[in-house]
Amino acid sequence: QDKEALTEKVEIASALKAFQISGAGIRMKSRNKEEETERARRTDKLKICFNVAENLLARSGNHNLYIRIAGPDNNILRLSDTDVHSFIHQGDTLQYSIKHQMDYKNKETKVCVYWDKTSDFEPGSYLVSIYSEENKLGESQFTLK
Repeated sequence: QDKEALTEKVEIASALKAFQISGAGIRMKSRNKEEETERARRTDKLKICFNVAENLLARSGNHNLYIRIAGPDNNILRLSDTDVHSFIHQGDTLQYSIKHQMDYKNKETKVCVYWDKTSDFEPGSYLVSIYSEENKLGESQFTLK
């Protein structure tokens, strides 16, 4: 029984955590220069950046990160509804917006990913949730006007 409790504590301690999660609208300028914008109608893509915290107990190596972006209508921005663009979290199948493979070396790691415009962005609040394997790393929100 003590061994099971200890194993559970190690699993919890070895989970990855994300912090300083930010999202912004990006307007593309000439020569592929990026400019942040708060205006939904000027947004060409969304940029999501975050840091994965240092964790010496976590498994080093490649980790699949799943980023879910919920628009103002609470629908997840996604390429399709197929299982190709989904992952399993605590027994539920969830759709993701962006899948990113991170080479984690047990040190703090900065990650930035982009969601390219598939249709016009609506003004309102966007919720960003980040997952890795079975764990939720964190979430944040940002607003486009």
